[in-house]
Amino acid sequence: MMLVAGSFAFAAVASAGTQGALTRDQWWYLGGTALDDLLLSESYYMTPTRTGDHASSELPVNYGSTYGQRLRGHVTAPVTGEYTFWIAGDDTVRLSLSPTTSKFDKQTIAELSKHSGSRQWDVFPQGQQSEPVSLVAGQRYYVELLHKEHYGNDSAAFAWSYSDTPLTNWAGDGAAVATQGSTGWGGTADRAIDGNRDGNFWNGSVSHTNTSNLADAWWQVDLGQERLIDRVVIWNRTDNYTNQLSNYRVSVLDGNGAVVASQDFHAESGYTGAREHWELGTAVTGSVVRVEMLGANRRGNYHLSMAEVEVFGRESSIGTYVGRSLVDPSHFETYDPDPNDLDGDELRDDWEIANGFDPAVAQGGDFSGAADPDKDTLTNYEESLQGTLAFEGNSIPGYFTYERWDNHFAFDVSGLIEDDVFYQEPALRFRYDQNRFFGIKDATGWRIRGYVTAPESGEYQFWLSTNNASHLWISSDETKYRKSLYAMLGAEVGTGHGIHRDSSALWDTYASQMSGPIQMEAGQRYFIEVLSSQPYDGACHISLAWARPGQDREPLDMQFVSSYAVEPADADDDYLPDTWEQQYGLSVIDNGLTDRLREGEWGDYDADGLTNREEYLAGTNPTKADSDNDGISDADELRAYGSDPLVNDAAVETLAATIDLPTFTSSDFAWSEVNGSLVSDTFRGAISWDFNVTEGGMHIINAATTLAGSLRVREEIDVEVKIDGKQVRRQRLVYGSDHKALLRAITPHLDPGAHTLEIYIDNYIARRTIMIDSIEVRKAGGVDANNDGVADWLASELAEVDFVLPHGAASAVSPVTLEGSAAVRDGMTVNQIDVTPGADRSHWVYNLDLDPTGAVTPYSVGYTSGLVDTGELYWSETNVLNGGSLTVRTGDSLLLTAALADGSGTATITAENATYALTGNATQIHTFNNPGEVTVTATHSDGSTGTLTVTVRHANLPDNTSVAQNVVNHVQLADADVDRNLAFSGGAGLVVGDVESVDSNHFRLKLTPEWGGGYGIMARLWPDGPLADIGDVAAIGVSDALQNELSVSQPAPGMPGYSILTTPMVVSDLPEGGYVKVTIFRSGLTFLDGSTVMTISADQIDKGLYLLKFLVPEGMEGGYCHYIDIYGADGEYLGRR
Repeated sequence: MMLVAGSFAFAAVASAGTQGALTRDQWWYLGGTALDDLLLSESYYMTPTRTGDHASSELPVNYGSTYGQRLRGHVTAPVTGEYTFWIAGDDTVRLSLSPTTSKFDKQTIAELSKHSGSRQWDVFPQGQQSEPVSLVAGQRYYVELLHKEHYGNDSAAFAWSYSDTPLTNWAGDGAAVATQGSTGWGGTADRAIDGNRDGNFWNGSVSHTNTSNLADAWWQVDLGQERLIDRVVIWNRTDNYTNQLSNYRVSVLDGNGAVVASQDFHAESGYTGAREHWELGTAVTGSVVRVEMLGANRRGNYHLSMAEVEVFGRESSIGTYVGRSLVDPSHFETYDPDPNDLDGDELRDDWEIANGFDPAVAQGGDFSGAADPDKDTLTNYEESLQGTLAFEGNSIPGYFTYERWDNHFAFDVSGLIEDDVFYQEPALRFRYDQNRFFGIKDATGWRIRGYVTAPESGEYQFWLSTNNASHLWISSDETKYRKSLYAMLGAEVGTGHGIHRDSSALWDTYASQMSGPIQMEAGQRYFIEVLSSQPYDGACHISLAWARPGQDREPLDMQFVSSYAVEPADADDDYLPDTWEQQYGLSVIDNGLTDRLREGEWGDYDADGLTNREEYLAGTNPTKADSDNDGISDADELRAYGSDPLVNDAAVETLAATIDLPTFTSSDFAWSEVNGSLVSDTFRGAISWDFNVTEGGMHIINAATTLAGSLRVREEIDVEVKIDGKQVRRQRLVYGSDHKALLRAITPHLDPGAHTLEIYIDNYIARRTIMIDSIEVRKAGGVDANNDGVADWLASELAEVDFVLPHGAASAVSPVTLEGSAAVRDGMTVNQIDVTPGADRSHWVYNLDLDPTGAVTPYSVGYTSGLVDTGELYWSETNVLNGGSLTVRTGDSLLLTAALADGSGTATITAENATYALTGNATQIHTFNNPGEVTVTATHSDGSTGTLTVTVRHANLPDNTSVAQNVVNHVQLADADVDRNLAFSGGAGLVVGDVESVDSNHFRLKLTPEWGGGYGIMARLWPDGPLADIGDVAAIGVSDALQNELSVSQPAPGMPGYSILTTPMVVSDLPEGGYVKVTIFRSGLTFLDGSTVMTISADQIDKGLYLLKFLVPEGMEGGYCHYIDIYGADGEYLGRR
């Protein structure tokens, strides 16, 4: 923060220090280059290693290594006027100035974290020069220079310049005119006096000549009249051509063209850094400042290029001007101990008393100025300056809280959660004020926490981007306890090494990096967290973006962010309230470090498969596997049954059959019996059994499973169940610490006799495999109050999946598209006619033709369970005399009329090329087959008229779109086929983005499928409105070796010094003609034929599985680095995994 310019008035304070010097304090044996290495050292707040007087604003050059020092005291302003300060140093320096004599009022006015040489004031465009500060003659001001040195050259100094009248940049007023000998690449001369110091030529702010003739290698500014000139500053370009500004002369010319002052710069060697600062020493009067080449520059040409030229001077030579120079020691006074810091520990005594510190003794530990006992990233020193509490966390606007754990190596966030180091105090905690973070080292784990305050109410969306593994969590309120996972990248979701920080698709590479819509309320604060595992460095980053309601995506606006404040209600920071933990006997001081299995957010005290935080959110007892004593575990109730784990309401079921596991009739791969369970030789695929039921009706399949392999704290696998070839359920099995999950599916109505059960395990990750422990076929029982043959509890459960979407009692158009959901879509009907498959596995549609006579049209939906939904609609008339507008689909019909209230008279209706004559209340059906805008007119015999505007929208979506799972894909559409003004959406698991224009005749939609398989794009007249069309989408699912984390190594036959490493690759739903291309990008690693690129077609992949074989040199460690490019049926490129 820069000191605000302006004069400071305060009571005079008597001098108590030594005149002619500042106080120099030194701390030895401190490593690191950053000032925080000094300020976060407890020793800084104790007695320095050495203290003494120093009679200069420059500290000794090349004094030593691994030390920090502070030069401070008071400076007295010699004149009332405007002062500018400069700093130079190596490694890091910071200059602070107080508007008073108190050190506690100091403000940073210049800071340099990069190396400059001794007295090199102009190396960098930012940080070395202060903004102008107004000081008052005779007043004393506290001044402080901090310096940190690690190894190598070291220096630190500050300089000033001042004038009792403000300097004016004569080149910046309206009278100045710039010219040059030639112009190249659009770099006109006036760019160097436009007030813009931006040194990037491509931003349009840099002048540029273009000549091979030395005589034309010049630039000048005519000031419009003779001016008093004290200083000239030339700002260099900052791109790759900085060394062009070399071997040149700057001259001041009077009105007659005579040179009154000049100086050569970098004639023999070197070139201008960020800027060239020429103090003339004695002011001269001139009207032109000229810059000219003396010969070829350091690039060997005559090009002269400058970002800005500033010519500073005064209106009159009367008064005082001192050019940039070290501060004359006569203005110094050594440090006078502050009366509000008796023990010299840099903490205000009044603050120390208020916070329970001892103001008379410099303390260590939690009472040191370097300590942060409340973990809010503010040290006690900072809290003292701000007046905030030492032991109560603060949330700081505009910042995130960052925490880093070292010596952690994992390719996914699960590895971080399972690492002991994560449950210990982080190696580093700090705050940062940007939405993109690059300061990441290898083998580290990270947690970024804070709050987002919603600026308006509505639906938000968030994006996460990183080159390694990260998870984005957002809570439904400002507490961390209710956070949910919204976006993720990493090996576990197949994003490999993530997204490069300079990628052109920073936010649009993977589906998993995007959240769904999140409802937020204006002014409400929401907890946000990123967990990240970074195994390797190199272009590492963690980046966040959002889209506010109704707005485009943008980087997350930090003005709505604030840092995390530790919640006192959670002493061990384990995301469980202490009161809740105490209620059930959990530890309030163990976050999982001591008892990982039972304690903390990820622990499972009762080993029922639900984590402690999941139990907290569900309201269940974390120490009791069956909270309601109904014989079903809390986990099974929530995940398999969908019932309330707090209500003793277990379903009434009787055992109908037990399937003998070893008698399976078919399978994709081999299975074996191990201790009574079935285990596959692979990790995915289908397996089938025959079974018999003796009683007709619906049944329930209960399959108990155990997950085996190299497991994480939480695993999720999708499993499908088919009965007699028809899919009845796709369930996401969730495995917790007990590694158990119940697969539960309700069958359609089964006749007595033989049936087939198929279980398809859609597992993409080879390090884990599902064991089937038992399968039971159960018959539902219990109360059937309406005597429909289905137990009421089962009918209620089916109603959650078998239903018709709500609709009105009437429709202006026919047909009406009914939509709904069905657990088993195959075989269900509307009015005894099969429905049409919809946009996902459960979605169905049916076009219902309405009765044009005005009578209601009934419908009956028959589900495979035997249950029935009924309803009715009627076709409402559209009276053209009433005018207005309607939007319809191509093929829709309107029931037109032009009737008066009393039904009298006759009317004529014209629509498109048809004319209809109607009498009284008569109606006419008109079908709109052509897209566009149709004007329908009516004229009644009583003289009244009406005009109806009908917008007809068309949609003929393609049914052969191929996309890649978890990759951002696009489908291009032609306006001739699909109206871009329709509302587009996807079925469950497919996110469809907004319309993106390609040209006047084409547009495209962004498609992001969650998994492989079939989906649908829906086109509606408006959001949630009538369905115009559904286009089929086939998503190709892929998992690579990094995601699978499973490999087998064996010596390579006939190739001493090499081994063959075999690892599975999953490619599911690859269409005929499609293929994948695997490319190795690690030197020394090849496929068995010595190549680094392998193309694999659909016919080479066995039921979604292919074994990759790598040839690995002996001694090579690390991963088998590769990527997979995916191509569709027509060879179209779909993306990279």
